[in-house]
Amino acid sequence: MSLNESFIQEVSDEVRRDRLFGLFRRYGWIGIFFILILVGGAGLNEWRKSQNRVEAELNGDKLREVVQSFSDSENLELYLAYLDKNLPGKPLAALNPIFLSSPGNSEEKLSHLEEVASNLELPIAIRDLALLYGFYISKSDFDSKMDTLNALSGPDRPYRLLAIEAKIDLFLSKELFKDALEEVNQIEPNLSASSGMNSRIMNLKKIIQDKIASN
Repeated sequence: MSLNESFIQEVSDEVRRDRLFGLFRRYGWIGIFFILILVGGAGLNEWRKSQNRVEAELNGDKLREVVQSFSDSENLELYLAYLDKNLPGKPLAALNPIFLSSPGNSEEKLSHLEEVASNLELPIAIRDLALLYGFYISKSDFDSKMDTLNALSGPDRPYRLLAIEAKIDLFLSKELFKDALEEVNQIEPNLSASSGMNSRIMNLKKIIQDKIASN
C-alpha cells in the first residue's frame, strides 16, 4: 500500500512539474517581456537624467559666458539675442542688474521682465523680483505703478517690505504725505531695530510728520 502511495505521489509530482514547465514555455515570455520593460525603463530614466544634467551644465556655461561677456563689453544687442533664444537661463539673465541698469532699450528689457513675471512655472521669488525691477525701470503712470506695488506688498509676498517702501517713495513724489505716513505705520512693526531699512523709514517718518505739521 505504501509503495502504491509513493508511486502515485511521484506521478503527481511529475505531472505538476510538466504542467509548470508547460506554463513556463507557453507564458514565460510575458515575464521576460516585463523584465525587459523594467530594465529598459530604468536605463532610459538614467539616460534622461544624464542628458538633463549635461544640458543644465551647458546652459549654465552659456549663461555665465553671456553675462561675463556683457560685463566686459556691454554689447546689448548680443545680450538681447541670448534672451530671445528663450534658453533655460533666460530668467536669471533678464534679472541681471548690470543689464537692467545699462542705457537703452528699456521697452525690450521690460518685455523680458514681464515674460519672467508671468511665467507661473518659476518660483514666486523670481517672478516678484521681475515685477519689482519692472517697477523701477518702467515709465508707467502713477496708478499703474501703484497697482504693481499693491500686488507686491500683499501678505506673504517675498519683497513685501521693499514694495511698501517703494509705495512710500511714490506717495512722497506726489506729496501725498498722509498716505505715505499710513504706509510707514504699516511697515514699522515689521522692521528690525538694527536694519538699514529701519533707519531709512524712521527718518522718512520724521520728515513726513514735519511736512504734515507744516501744512
